[in-house]
Amino acid sequence: MLLALTIRSGKKGERRSHYYLVAFTFVSLVAAIWQAELYGRGFVFDQVKLTVHLCFAFTALLSFPGVVYSGFKLRRHSTWRQAHKRWIGSFVSLVGFSVLTALYMFIDAKSKS
Repeated sequence: MLLALTIRSGKKGERRSHYYLVAFTFVSLVAAIWQAELYGRGFVFDQVKLTVHLCFAFTALLSFPGVVYSGFKLRRHSTWRQAHKRWIGSFVSLVGFSVLTALYMFIDAKSKS
């Protein structure tokens, strides 16, 4: 939901709220990753599924600086709008695939307890 609100505020040109939402969304994403890591320690996952999930998750995190950089460039040069949209599309897609692959990992996960 935070991601959707962040995108909406950006599309509407509500810079101030957009910047706060970007920061809050990123902190929330990091907190969710941390919580998932702690929860996931109680399970044994198929190694291939875990590897695929981690590839999407780390790539999503690595793409975030591109979103931020293109956003800062967009503030001064409207020619960066298309690049920023592409970075956002990549980031949102990678986050979505991270969530889907995480859910897929739990289909046959075994509890350690």
